[in-house]
Amino acid sequence: MKISACKGVLNEDQLLQTSRPENRAEQRSFGAVVERRRDPREREGRHSTPRRQVLTHLSLSKTTSKSLREPSLRTTRRGRVHLIPPKPKNGEEFPRNPRELPRRYMEKIQEMQGRDMTLVVEKTLTATDMSRGQSRLSIPNKQIRQGFLSEEEIRMLDRKEGIKVSLIEPCLEVSQLQLKRWNYQSKIFSYVLTERWNGVAHPYERNELMKDVVIQLWSFRVDGSLWFCLKRVEDHQGNGKDGCDLPPIS
Repeated sequence: MKISACKGVLNEDQLLQTSRPENRAEQRSFGAVVERRRDPREREGRHSTPRRQVLTHLSLSKTTSKSLREPSLRTTRRGRVHLIPPKPKNGEEFPRNPRELPRRYMEKIQEMQGRDMTLVVEKTLTATDMSRGQSRLSIPNKQIRQGFLSEEEIRMLDRKEGIKVSLIEPCLEVSQLQLKRWNYQSKIFSYVLTERWNGVAHPYERNELMKDVVIQLWSFRVDGSLWFCLKRVEDHQGNGKDGCDLPPIS
């Protein structure tokens, strides 16, 4: 089939108004011409999210925290664009938005001239954490949010040596504990706070700690020494699970 016009090539509207050809080969040729003359955005209308819009979203997401990994793009054979959400790393959950310490904790730390505050872990207290016979608070490696140990402290713990640390309790009392590393399986270990932990966990009236209560453990430095601050989270929403904790000591 031949398509002609008095002046120049037919525009899109004129082309679509012409009668459809009868021959199949001519029909395919006719469809190809119409497809080429369509607006590119119209051809991309088969998927709900245009690629340009997705790329703009990703460019804006670069202004977010570096700790969050950005989503990636996947394009199917039909031209559909999908966002692939980032996968959590080391058992952590997104979003990571740690709550700030209340003013009473901050004032206590400022009195000691503490610095380099770091949220170590947010977890749910387990039965073994509250057991008087165990007398330790576990800090599972897979739940640690940020590094808080110096290279020398890591070497000491690898040699199975303990580190003397101080802990600010929820009642703002200061207790002296010991930090150790407890190996369980290959690549699975936990740090534990031992010695006088029972005095922090019991009785209930002291710090209102019990099984299934969510706590945050913060670290900071005072004259280079390692300190911790234990906060009881009121809303009972955390990342810890009983399955991530270590079994009782045999």
